[in-house]
Amino acid sequence: MTPAWRKLRSEVIRAIKPSAALTREARRTSRRLEDRARRAAAELGVAVEPRLVGSLAKETHLKPHPDIDVFLLFDAKTPRAELEEKGLKVGKRVLRSPTLKYAEHPYVHGRFGKFEFDVVPAYRIREARGRLSAVDRSPFHAAFVKRRLSARGRDEVRLLKQFLKGIGCYGAETATSGFSGYLAELLVLKFRTFDAVVDAFAGADPPRRLTLGRAKGKTLGGEFVFVDPVDATRNAAAAVSRERFERFARACRAFKAAPGKAFFWPPRVRSADVATLSSHLGGRGLFALEIPVPRVRPDAVGPHVRRLSDKVARRLADEGFSIKNQVVENVGTRRLLLLWETDPAELPDLFEHRGPPVDDAVNSRKFLQKWQGHADAVDNPHPEGGRWRVKVHRRDRTPEAILKGQVEELLQGVELPAAQRRQARVRRPKEILAKAPGRLALTKLVLARDPWEA
Repeated sequence: MTPAWRKLRSEVIRAIKPSAALTREARRTSRRLEDRARRAAAELGVAVEPRLVGSLAKETHLKPHPDIDVFLLFDAKTPRAELEEKGLKVGKRVLRSPTLKYAEHPYVHGRFGKFEFDVVPAYRIREARGRLSAVDRSPFHAAFVKRRLSARGRDEVRLLKQFLKGIGCYGAETATSGFSGYLAELLVLKFRTFDAVVDAFAGADPPRRLTLGRAKGKTLGGEFVFVDPVDATRNAAAAVSRERFERFARACRAFKAAPGKAFFWPPRVRSADVATLSSHLGGRGLFALEIPVPRVRPDAVGPHVRRLSDKVARRLADEGFSIKNQVVENVGTRRLLLLWETDPAELPDLFEHRGPPVDDAVNSRKFLQKWQGHADAVDNPHPEGGRWRVKVHRRDRTPEAILKGQVEELLQGVELPAAQRRQARVRRPKEILAKAPGRLALTKLVLARDPWEA
């Protein structure tokens, strides 16, 4: 460890580690909330066991204020519908300004005292493998980490969490597809220190299959596998996408070469000027779709956008395009700009249209009637390899031309009223350059900087 990194390390820990007083207050407030939740559950005629889980329970939480998870553990025989209904009622009774959020099933987010809480209904089970819902393992995770993580280890986890936040890889939700807090804790338990984690993933062949103890997990698949030590049938790294894994490895290599504060608190990305951006646009297949923000809860916007992106990618793949990169940028508070780069930038003028098998008399006749003397055909239909073929001029050769009349259809399944779907617009590069959000999106895409390089 160099003197510069030793100094920076101390600065980062001072900045992210909550004081002992704040931690004690958060725990006291949690106990008050647990008492309130027991009384509220009793009033509803159900017994629950409130349990503090998450980062506060393991003391791996960060400043400025910990988000605190309190689980309401129901008897395993409780019907799922009753667990959700009464669990949500309890959460709404004990929290101020309660809002519903969703994982596998809904939970309640709100305030109690000076802190924010998630109140999550779950089942009380005897072992992690006996889970009835996806969150039932969480108390086992909390107990496992708490028993094994030392005071120094907790600071190592905090460093890793802040590093993951800074490089844009923290969070297992679908909007991020990155590293969960639990996965960060497992990595520190595996390698002991933040520096050792960085060293492991900075190598030419970063580890993609990890375990603690004797767990094998041979049947587990995924871009990155860390066998869950409390349930060997589960991959604790299942949420990590290839892009996030590769970015993490790239960040570890860059950090090892030159540690810096930007890895923990990246600089804000600033738009390049129009001249610089214009110089990078030549020959690139760039187009954008501007849409109203879907009318869903904030944490569900990402999945809706991804579904739309997948539909766009499939439609363009049918025409011969592939998506190289994508950026999503806010346009004010009510609209989103989805920017794509395609390969190729433009399709060739001619393509060979394949028709039906020659021995299919009915469809052959229809094919010949359509294409014999057609204005777009450059030759006559002819048999080749047992099928009819004809060379045709493409009318639409760019992504924006192909998609222009299909936007409303592509937006089916995105939570937007019909009137708002009609407000969606395909944007050309010149239109994208004309507005600040477009220039910011273009900067992120065409200059392709990592967060710590911005």
